Amino acid sequence: MNKTNNKLRVLIIDDMPDIIMLLKHFVSKTVRSEIVDANDGLTAIDKLLSNKPDVIITDLHMPMMTGLEFIGFVVRQKEFEDIPIIIMTTDSDDRTQLTAAGLKVHTYLSKPFNPNTLTKALKEVVPQQYFIN
Repeated sequence: MNKTNNKLRVLIIDDMPDIIMLLKHFVSKTVRSEIVDANDGLTAIDKLLSNKPDVIITDLHMPMMTGLEFIGFVVRQKEFEDIPIIIMTTDSDDRTQLTAAGLKVHTYLSKPFNPNTLTKALKEVVPQQYFIN
């Protein structure tokens, strides 16, 4: 975790600007954070390499590179393999969930998301010191 300014670095990836805006608002009200966003997997790789996030929240269905392809890239990189990943998607296919589990995804949440469910997912991967009381 980012100890220099006591803020959590969060990478949010979704191809829908409204979802990114909603997630950024929610995360910033829940944890002290620096948030970087991307609207597709390829852009997310650039953001990953330049920002080394502490947590990744990603959609699955995006242009140019799917969320699963992006996650596959992340977990194959030694320096990023331990970053907690939260998937938020409309896809409820069991096969997709199994694939995500095989890629070491921490949490699989359905859209539209419930803020309490996202808070619970964050509490499972983020140290308490980052939470805004």
